[in-house]
Amino acid sequence: MKCIDLFYTLAAIASLTAADNASAASSSSAEVPTSNEAKKSSSLSCSANDQTCSPQQSSSSSPPSEESHLYCVDTSINSEYEILTNQNCFHDTTQQLIGDFVTPTNLPFGRVTPILWRNTTTTTTSSSTTTSSNTNNSNGGKIVSQYAFQISLPPTLVPTLLNYTSHLGIIDKFRDFTSTSPIPTQQSDDDNDDDTHNGKFVTFGSNRWYAQRPAKKWKSNMHWISPADEQTHEEYLRVLFSGGFGDLLDKIGHAIQLDGLVAYHLTFLAVSNSVVGYTHHDTTATGGRVYNVIIPLLLEDDVPPELILVDDVTGERGGYKYQVGMAALMGDDVVHGTLECDYTKERGSSGGEEEGWKHGGIMMNGQRSGMRLAATVYIADINDVNVKDVAERTLTQIFPMADQNWLYAQRGRHWWNDTTAVENDNESDDESESKKKEWIDKGRSRFKFGDELEDCNIRAREGMCESDEEGTRKMCLKSCNIYIEDGPTSTKKLSVEEAGGEEAIYQVCTQNRTAVETCRNYQDDTDVDGDFVVPKKKLEAGEMFPIMWREDGSQTTPYAFQVGLPPELTTELLNYCDELTMTDLFRDLVGENPIEAYETGQGPNGKFVTLADGNNWYAQRPDKKWESNMHWIGPADEKTHEEYIKVLAKGNLDAVLDGMGKYLGLDSLVAYHLTFLAVSHSEKGYIHRDTHSTGGSVYNIIIPLILDDEAVPELEMSDWWDESKTGSLKYQIGSASMMGDDAMHGTQACDYREKKGMRMAATVYVADINEANYKHIT
Repeated sequence: MKCIDLFYTLAAIASLTAADNASAASSSSAEVPTSNEAKKSSSLSCSANDQTCSPQQSSSSSPPSEESHLYCVDTSINSEYEILTNQNCFHDTTQQLIGDFVTPTNLPFGRVTPILWRNTTTTTTSSSTTTSSNTNNSNGGKIVSQYAFQISLPPTLVPTLLNYTSHLGIIDKFRDFTSTSPIPTQQSDDDNDDDTHNGKFVTFGSNRWYAQRPAKKWKSNMHWISPADEQTHEEYLRVLFSGGFGDLLDKIGHAIQLDGLVAYHLTFLAVSNSVVGYTHHDTTATGGRVYNVIIPLLLEDDVPPELILVDDVTGERGGYKYQVGMAALMGDDVVHGTLECDYTKERGSSGGEEEGWKHGGIMMNGQRSGMRLAATVYIADINDVNVKDVAERTLTQIFPMADQNWLYAQRGRHWWNDTTAVENDNESDDESESKKKEWIDKGRSRFKFGDELEDCNIRAREGMCESDEEGTRKMCLKSCNIYIEDGPTSTKKLSVEEAGGEEAIYQVCTQNRTAVETCRNYQDDTDVDGDFVVPKKKLEAGEMFPIMWREDGSQTTPYAFQVGLPPELTTELLNYCDELTMTDLFRDLVGENPIEAYETGQGPNGKFVTLADGNNWYAQRPDKKWESNMHWIGPADEKTHEEYIKVLAKGNLDAVLDGMGKYLGLDSLVAYHLTFLAVSHSEKGYIHRDTHSTGGSVYNIIIPLILDDEAVPELEMSDWWDESKTGSLKYQIGSASMMGDDAMHGTQACDYREKKGMRMAATVYVADINEANYKHIT
């Protein structure tokens, strides 16, 4: 049987086992009593310290009951702790007692319980034995730490995660790491807090992951494998939520009384050998709003406890036994570590049985499975006050980076309290209520990121995104594809075979912020001149299309598009120009009476003009480096600007903005800088960019109004990755061109003077303006 088949078999067995347990719990004839009910019950004998309750022996001669001890949380020994509301009592396991902490049995899905010390002085039945690393414990029933909890899992979660890790080959890679091919540890001095991990990038499926091993002071061969970028992170999230993790967050959030939750830091970890591990805490000073959820996936049967827990009052150390189907939550200042273990030794052989899996990780041939495997998921209730500290203290791996803006964009994403108002200025009450009912993960909010180095695209091509983790990777977020950017993920020209026998077919794939990708094919209009694809089917109003090279379908730049226009927009703008006599003024300016061009470096020359509407406009011409007679006319005051806006609204520019905003994942848009322009003659145009370093939030929309159909293509563009490569685009009436960050472009050489012609267009700058980018825009 193949490895992957074995794990799918394991998943099925685990699923059935968990389902049976859940069914048994739900069909119980009586609820577990609350603390007060338990203490009042005549059938229970409570200890002197009012910590635990044990069943009374029957007066008959029947053998002793195998019923387990009942533990109640809200007792005198826990009077200094904040107790979860409606906290029920629960029974300890009736099986072999392993470890120092209570192991609840038959808890319904989603029941959150504090981790309590087991009362090791209580006599157990003859069928039970105790395995404890702290046999002197007298704190039975005491909470070990304020923010240490355990929760029963949905029955589908563990099988789903096992299927995923098996299918991708993550389990096999962990076996290599924890046996024959470990990642070397970095040197560290036990006397200091140096915690330098050593790691490397690995590929599973089509995504990049990062494998690492902690420093030597951890004294184990534990390894972690975690997403290396946001696309992989989102894939991991989809798997979690397909296994019921969203329902789990609902239970946690309500039980601990949080406002909202997001799963933001995800890993898998495995270990096969450890000396007493390095004790540490994962979070601190968050007010109980951040937890590391440890989800056991593969465990060894009949072995000592796996986790060290340290009492937050006495400092005593105890051993906690993991259970498949139960997660441990490590919150603020919960000191814990890996307990001594060695799963590499053979358990023995039962003969020639087929190699396979039993529940708990024991091989059918009697050997140990060889390692312990778990998923760890950091969850947090993020707000304005804690986001900075949470980012600095918990975002310590290759991804997510310690970026508080990214973390803040995740707040409340996966769960929000029905009784708590979610702070989102861009979301109405109706939209918020609708989201609660749908439970659809639409991804994080938008946040600004980009490249901070001029040569990031070159560095990325040379592999420096992975070879230079501290430099290129952190300074070239866009080129290194660290975060998801709404819009095109890939474009290409399809072969005739791929296109089903058709020619000139191009594929455009886009994704949203949850990394869900959709692809669509377009046919090029080969009758149109130029070097870039022009869709043969007219683009619908607001339909976006990346500017692509005809030769191979690659994008010219990530921030350049064509967008379909509503037909009334062109009509309204042309009529407006005619009514104002602006069209006639342009013909004069690019004909017999141009504004004088200043020398190169002196900037544009201009003059105020009053048109037929009586409003003030400003006409100008760029300096001589532009090598053209292009002129611009724009509003000279806010009154004129608002009149222009009214015309755009009448022409249904909103349809364009709506399509653009949804395609690019923008939060809002405003048209803030408006002009008209015209040209009749140009030498090779001045190549320039309109915007820079805005995180893809600003675009110049160029709307052609008058064109010469027989003219050569009008717009020249250079390639984002190779600026020496240039090409030309033919404008189309009914379709606009959009130039965003660092989209290098200019006017193609042209001469319409012989026919007394000209080219005229409207230009509309639009932006998604926020506190992070407004300085770059102005």
